[in-house]
Amino acid sequence: MRSTAYPIAILLCMAACAASAEWEHCAAQKDERNRFGAHEDNYLMWNEVRDRDWSAKQEGAIRGRFSVKYTMCGTPYQRFAARAGEPVDALPQGERSQHLVDPAKDTLELFFAYTGEIDFYLGTRTSDPVVSRLNNPGLHLRIPTRRYLGTGGRDDNLIVSLEHRSNGQATEVSSAEQLQRVQLAYERGDRPYIDSIGRGSNYVGLALETTSEAKGKYVELGVKLYLQFDQDSEVRWGPDALHSRRLTDYERLRLQAALNWTRHLWFDAELKLGDKLHRTASGSLGFQFPLFGFLPAYIRYHRGPFNTLANYSQRSESIGIGLRFARY
Repeated sequence: MRSTAYPIAILLCMAACAASAEWEHCAAQKDERNRFGAHEDNYLMWNEVRDRDWSAKQEGAIRGRFSVKYTMCGTPYQRFAARAGEPVDALPQGERSQHLVDPAKDTLELFFAYTGEIDFYLGTRTSDPVVSRLNNPGLHLRIPTRRYLGTGGRDDNLIVSLEHRSNGQATEVSSAEQLQRVQLAYERGDRPYIDSIGRGSNYVGLALETTSEAKGKYVELGVKLYLQFDQDSEVRWGPDALHSRRLTDYERLRLQAALNWTRHLWFDAELKLGDKLHRTASGSLGFQFPLFGFLPAYIRYHRGPFNTLANYSQRSESIGIGLRFARY
């Protein structure tokens, strides 16, 4: 009963906020293209993974990530796209939807978002080379803090969300027999079997995003709190056989920072903290630069757990090189 009450309460709050917003923007958005945009990172890269203290085999795959949003009501907004000082009217028509027309007219935004991630083991696995890593649909309500809370800058937003996240796999680990099978697979270093373990959760997200500018350089910060009300059973194999780790032990808070040095040069960092704080922390560093003057090349390094949802408690290191088409 308690797990059902949380999403119902959030949906009621979203409905109340929606009722008080200036929803004439819903009818005003006649061009459907203005409703679509990037939500988080979109990239395609070759990703090499080495697990620490587990399988000695290093395995590589083409990792693809896509993240889109659709604005149902309110002002369509792209985080990090609204650059202070750029006159929107001077932009090409196709780019206007990515900028706030007027911060004073910015309204609440209710949008649906979906993020997906897959690994394609090209030439490294003989069967089932495509592995689903992430399916993350969610309903989000963006609240411009400057207008509705009386604080913050033009690009500061509070976002409340109701989300589901899973890896789309079907192998369950609930009985003693299933647990023994997973333990044997772990001891053999059987990555394909570990990847087939289903993991998922439902949660409420509370995020705060802010942007500041100094001498033409943009610093962007984001923090997101995960309030889980439903998650799969614990990890009780491998090094966690005696600890029974849960998803919230590894992800309770996500911290993000990015530096836009020039229009096409980005540095970004991410840190995830769980209920065990630094003992289960993970992080990543990224660098985007123009290749041949026009391709958005991207290098990403990850260290710690949470490289994949199926085996989120396993510590690993990975390096990815590819293209980032639209950043978060």
